[in-house]
Amino acid sequence: MATPRKTTKERLAETRQKLAEKSPAYKQLLDRKAEKKQFFDEKISEIKSLTSAGENRAAYRVFEELPALDQITILLTPGLGDAIAAFEVGEFKTRADERFEQGDILGGLGNFALSGLAGASLLPVIGPIAGAAGKVGKSLGRVAKTDPDMPAGGPPTDLVKIKPNEYPGTKLEGVSIGLSSPNLKTLREMKSDKPQSLRKLVTRLVKANPDKVGELRMLNVIEDVKPGKFSGDRIVLTPEVRSFFSAFTEGKDIATPGGLDLYMTNKMPEAINVRTLGPNDRPIGRSAGLDTVGGAKRRLYGVKGVDGSKNSFEHTYDLFEASPPDYKVNDNTIAFDSIVADPNDPSVIRINRIQSDYVEELGKAQKERRALSEQYKKNPFSNNPFEKPEIKINEEIQEKLKELKAIGEETNKNIKDINKDETFNLLFEDYQLDATGNIVKSGDSALPKSRLTEAEKKVIGNKPFDPKVEKVVKDLGKRDKITEQLKALLKRENEVLFNEGFFQGAVNPRFVADYSDLAPGQNRISQRNLFYDSDVLRQTEDETFVLDPKYYGNTKLPVDRFGILKKMDLDSVEDAIKNVSFDDSKLVYKKDPYAKKNTSQTHKLPIRSIINETAQNTDKKVLEIPLDRIYSSGEIQGGDAGKLGVFNYYDDIFKEMMKISKELDLPFGSVYKTDGDKETLSIFNPKINDYENVEVDLDNMQINLDAVREALAKGKTIDAFKDGGPARIQSLLDNL
Repeated sequence: MATPRKTTKERLAETRQKLAEKSPAYKQLLDRKAEKKQFFDEKISEIKSLTSAGENRAAYRVFEELPALDQITILLTPGLGDAIAAFEVGEFKTRADERFEQGDILGGLGNFALSGLAGASLLPVIGPIAGAAGKVGKSLGRVAKTDPDMPAGGPPTDLVKIKPNEYPGTKLEGVSIGLSSPNLKTLREMKSDKPQSLRKLVTRLVKANPDKVGELRMLNVIEDVKPGKFSGDRIVLTPEVRSFFSAFTEGKDIATPGGLDLYMTNKMPEAINVRTLGPNDRPIGRSAGLDTVGGAKRRLYGVKGVDGSKNSFEHTYDLFEASPPDYKVNDNTIAFDSIVADPNDPSVIRINRIQSDYVEELGKAQKERRALSEQYKKNPFSNNPFEKPEIKINEEIQEKLKELKAIGEETNKNIKDINKDETFNLLFEDYQLDATGNIVKSGDSALPKSRLTEAEKKVIGNKPFDPKVEKVVKDLGKRDKITEQLKALLKRENEVLFNEGFFQGAVNPRFVADYSDLAPGQNRISQRNLFYDSDVLRQTEDETFVLDPKYYGNTKLPVDRFGILKKMDLDSVEDAIKNVSFDDSKLVYKKDPYAKKNTSQTHKLPIRSIINETAQNTDKKVLEIPLDRIYSSGEIQGGDAGKLGVFNYYDDIFKEMMKISKELDLPFGSVYKTDGDKETLSIFNPKINDYENVEVDLDNMQINLDAVREALAKGKTIDAFKDGGPARIQSLLDNL
């Protein structure tokens, strides 16, 4: 009789058994998996029992204490997924509605409830788990479609397609298609639900769009890209983007293109804003020029990341002064413009001016830095206003840094003990007081108690004073003293920088909350509050967690909150010196999204917005920049060197028009010049140490708006940044 053939499952079990016998490490792995499976099965059984009894609230309390991936698995379990999701719809829909009305998709995700999709909403963020992407819709059934108008409507992997790829702030009256994001175009060329390292994903973006890293800074994806030979290590991710994805992946560096798309899309409404001045707004200052002609439309271009607070605003000062106090339009205005219908030709709309106070201020900062560098040979630094001057750190400063680190280590050690408070364990069912009044582990249920005993209330409300608090207070005083000594030393060694406004802010390291120090009860409370981003009071050196009396089953808790002290980030002590804030100096500016070398390409956004707008909300055939008429009207004033700078600025605008034509694949000749006047300027040439005549062609520039309309009708878009990536993305990605 033939031996029955073993199934694949049986052969696999035998192989695992043999490996377990030979390898203790593998056996430990199997044991851990078995323990996890047993724990999960027990929770499944508990949730089933509660839902069968109609106790959905209690079932949900068990559910939400589980890790995120286990929650997703339960949501895919027939019957249970519907019950849990149905409860979430009733419990959280009001809150979700409010947040989504505000365009806060991330806030909705933070609530862990996208109108019934619940944990399945994480799929676009961290990718399909065990084939979940294809099963979610079926498992949640009717509940998943509770509100198709909410962002969760449709398959989870389509979440990123809710909003079109556009900056809402560029959709002016009559404009249905806003300026687009080149980095989102690249992301949408990738497989949206493929999990990968967040750093690697962002590295792919940077490599595919190397000249568009400014957009990633603007959307809070990266802080910057360090100079040098390119690698993923050069990318400095923002704490915000890292914490967002780690919240869904239990601290792991995992994201999907769809998840990053969702994150960036949520940032776009506040990133770029085009404001049209109304009839009651003050005009943009100018006594001469084409802009004085009636009927002109004027706009201000606001861009996140532009530091306009240091500007004097030569042309827009009156306008900003007249603005309401709560409307800080001047804080991020990168440029302004004016357009008007040509009174002599109904087919033409012309640009009267494109100008930027901000770029003029950057030029002033360069001149001031150059003068200071020449004046103080001891502390020379670059003329680039986006670069922080190098700070001199001698041996004496190094010794003070060591003292600061030492006091930080001692303080952190005591903070660890102070923060841990076992009394909050008594809020949960798996802890109680024994006969001698000690807090002991008494079970496995991590649910909050429905009621506390009087003895438990007394223990929670009467924690004895910890003498280590006094020690920490004294050490913090020592830390502050050392910090002041550091500032004095820095001033002595960097006198020029100090006198010019640097080091005015405190030279302090970073402080971080260490939740691993907390007792089990504190940890559960803090993680729940952090997960829902509610009832957390954040300060520079401490955090406070407010207790929800309804959730913890008591209307009168003995305490309503607990606080923890943050630890000093010892690794950041030296960085705190190197990266000292220069926000209070006019000599250093935050790098804006359009920054290039030592200035900003402030012309890019206005010309792209104007072309996009006039093609959609006018019937004009041609957009024109009549440079000779702009000049003859008195619009361009100042010395010859300044005039040459303005002429070059308009030449850059023409080059940008050519780039737009290439991006939209417009027919040859859609962007062109016609002959204009000529002007001779006397410009100083340092090579010959004398002035020489330079002849400039004041040609007029045009773009065919009909051709632009046709391209937009075919689904093409104009990027908010120069030339988008999809046309060449695949070849670049293939080489990664």
